Amino acid sequence: MKLRCWLLFCFALLPQLAAAEQVLTLGIFAYRPKPVMESLYRMLGIYLSGALPGQRVEIEYLTITEMEAALAAGRLDFVFTNPSQYIILRHKNDLTGAIATLESKEGDKHTANLGGVILSRADRDDINKFADLPGKRIAIPGFEFLGAYQAQAYELLRAGIRLPVDAQLVVVGTQDQVIDVLLAGGADVGFVRTGVVEKMMLEGKLRPGLVKHINSQIFPNFPFVVSTRLYPEWPFVALPHVPEDTVKRIARALLFITPDMPVAQAAGIAGFTVPADYEPVKHLARVLRLPPYETAEFEAGDVWQRYRWPIIAAFAAGVLIIFLSAGLFVGNRRLRQTEAALRELATTDGLTGAANRRQFVARADEELARVQRFDQPAALLMLDLDHFKRINDTYGHAAGDAVLVAFATTVRDALRKVDCFGRMGGEEFAVLLTGCAVKDARMFAERLRQLVADLRVSFDQQSIGVTVSIGIAGLQPGDANSEQALARADAALYRAKSAGRNRVEI
Repeated sequence: MKLRCWLLFCFALLPQLAAAEQVLTLGIFAYRPKPVMESLYRMLGIYLSGALPGQRVEIEYLTITEMEAALAAGRLDFVFTNPSQYIILRHKNDLTGAIATLESKEGDKHTANLGGVILSRADRDDINKFADLPGKRIAIPGFEFLGAYQAQAYELLRAGIRLPVDAQLVVVGTQDQVIDVLLAGGADVGFVRTGVVEKMMLEGKLRPGLVKHINSQIFPNFPFVVSTRLYPEWPFVALPHVPEDTVKRIARALLFITPDMPVAQAAGIAGFTVPADYEPVKHLARVLRLPPYETAEFEAGDVWQRYRWPIIAAFAAGVLIIFLSAGLFVGNRRLRQTEAALRELATTDGLTGAANRRQFVARADEELARVQRFDQPAALLMLDLDHFKRINDTYGHAAGDAVLVAFATTVRDALRKVDCFGRMGGEEFAVLLTGCAVKDARMFAERLRQLVADLRVSFDQQSIGVTVSIGIAGLQPGDANSEQALARADAALYRAKSAGRNRVEI
């Protein structure tokens, strides 16, 4: 009887518990078919929900018109869209600045930029350069797409070709449909953004060799085929009504994403980085007379004739501006502090203060370049806390975090300022010793091993001890990248653990 009453009580509470969960809505611009967008970004909603205790993030995949209507109705809390639409929406709505910028990827290369791609069928021998495009039928998804219309239109304008005057534009809706119409002969040329061709090939929707690229450009470290100059990738934007603490949690979660995480792999992205500068997108819109800059510009005399009273009022408000300048200075200072904090989140492990894996590998690659140029030694150490799972199981995860923090402090105190210390994941760390031969690195590693063995971490009136296994490898001039040296150090670490732990192996 008691059990039945308890179950009835629990069921009665379910509606209240569900009501207590706050739902936040993320609007994502559907530049590809909505089922495709959902397959790419469904995991992002689940991931962001996990970063917000007591809150849940739901995603709506929206066209341009649908997103404008959703913003007008106050249904959205966050927006993830292309840069040109962001400029328009920010002009029309009360939007804040971006809190993060997308990082796309192809293979092992990452980029926070996008560009436009100009395609024709591979069998069209009459279309090979810009001069062949006037008079042709060009398939585009719409005029509001930065990478699938505006970037190409800007490049063609610089070459003396004005769109839509000098060609017949065929608006088809989505970028996948651009490819389909092009291959079916419904257009001579197609515009898509960078990455779409590669993704459609990966998804089996486009066979290699069917299309060719016009005006191919090469940019260092840019992984996609591109026909135009580059612009910043998609911004992730919070609306002003979202609480600051929630915005910080979302920004932290976005910047924490790495390419090997399921949320990144599902979307085919590398993650997110600190907000980019979207001024180049504004400049493009002004040159092309695109919204929100579609109205003609005035000469100085026209400006005075039309706006003389606002100008006079602005001069009269000069004294007030002087008093407000102090407040603006304080606001700008806080903004700079926020930007610095976001940069730190993007490069630093939040728990231990060590460099994150991406930052550590970048630093190791820089040191490898110095080794290759000057033939000076450097060493990499891989460190792994022994039986760390046992600590979590015995004392709890809070105790495990305390051990990780104490361990990181011990390592950092033993290093020189020129060395680098990073957390590679879990209880695994790495150290870069610049200007240090392997034999000297072993002496340092033995001393560090003993320091850790002597370490006692006090937590909840208990004293916790820990030991560390260390693998060492030297950065070699023949290494293609630092990952090769890290793999050797990791193999040495494996031998150290296999040989009984709490030891050093080269």
